[in-house]
Amino acid sequence: MAALSRYRKTIAAVVVAGIGWATAVVASDPAAITASEWIMGATALAAAVGVYVTPNDPPHGVADPDVSERG
Repeated sequence: MAALSRYRKTIAAVVVAGIGWATAVVASDPAAITASEWIMGATALAAAVGVYVTPNDPPHGVADPDVSERG
């Protein structure tokens, strides 16, 4: 379970992106998936990838409030 906790934000981003894209596709007219729906899906996927590649560390030079100043 500890290994899974590293990816919980990414999993949540992928799930939300999938649900949002599926909602847009299902709510549209019953036809083939349109270009705008593909663009929405690609944007949601790009956002999920952005969540994956962004580190959870604070930016350099910013003090971490969870770390004691005394070391």
